[in-house]
Amino acid sequence: LFRSNLPSAFAVPMVTSAIPAIAAYVAQRRTKDAGQILGATLKLMNLLAMPMAVGMGVLAAPIMGALYGDTEPVAGQILMVLSAAGYGVCIMMVTNAILQAYGFERLVRRSGIQVQGKKALVLGSGGASVSICEALRSMNATPVVVSRHGPIDYDHISDQSDAAWLVNTTPVGMYPNIDSSPLDLTLLPNLRGVLDIVYNPPVTRLMTQAQSLGLPALSGLYMLVAQARRSAELFTNTSISDARVEDIYRIMLDEHP
Repeated sequence: LFRSNLPSAFAVPMVTSAIPAIAAYVAQRRTKDAGQILGATLKLMNLLAMPMAVGMGVLAAPIMGALYGDTEPVAGQILMVLSAAGYGVCIMMVTNAILQAYGFERLVRRSGIQVQGKKALVLGSGGASVSICEALRSMNATPVVVSRHGPIDYDHISDQSDAAWLVNTTPVGMYPNIDSSPLDLTLLPNLRGVLDIVYNPPVTRLMTQAQSLGLPALSGLYMLVAQARRSAELFTNTSISDARVEDIYRIMLDEHP
C-alpha cells in the first residue's frame, strides 16, 4: 500500500490546489498571505494524513497477513514503521513544492532573466514542474510543459521554436549520468537562456551547449541553496542575508569545479 503511492494520493491534489496562490504571493513578496495559505494547507493535510498513518499502523499486521499469509510476520512490523513515514511523505510533499517555487523564483531573480511576457518551455511533468510552472505564471510568463507522454513531446519540440526560455525540471544530466542532455538546443533557435534545476554537476551538458551558443545558463545549485535558506529561516525563526546565501553558493561551486 505504501509503495502504491497512497500518501501521494492525499498530497498531490492538495499541493496542486495550493501552489498557484502560494507561488503568486511569494513572487509578489506577500509572505504573510503565503504563510496563511501554507498554514491552512498543512492543517488540512494533517487532518487527512494522520488518520491514514494511524489506520495503516494499527492494521499493518492484518493487511500484510491478508497479502502474504503468516509466513512473514516481520512484514507487519515493517508496514507499521512505514505508516509513520507515510505521514512524513505527505507533509514533505507540501513543503517541498512550496520551497521549490520559492527557490526557483530566487534563481530567476539572480539570473537576471526577464521572463515576463515570454514563453518558457518546461521539460518534465513531475512535482518540480508543477511548482515551477506556477512560479512562472506568477511572473507573467507562459510555461509550456514538454514531456515524454504529454500533448507536447520531445519528438515535436521544434514546433515550439518561438520559445524564449527553457527550464529543465527532469533529472537528465544529473550525476552520475553527466553526459546526458534532455534535448538539442539548436532545435530552438529563438532561445534567450536556459535554467537547469539539476544541481550536481553545477554545470550540466545542457548548460554547456547553451553557453557554446552564447546563451546565459544557470544550474539548480543556487535554487537548492535558496531553498535551504528558507527552510533554515522557518525552522530557527531567524533571517539569513542574501550575502550569506551568495557566500554559501560560491563555496559549493568551489567544491565542485
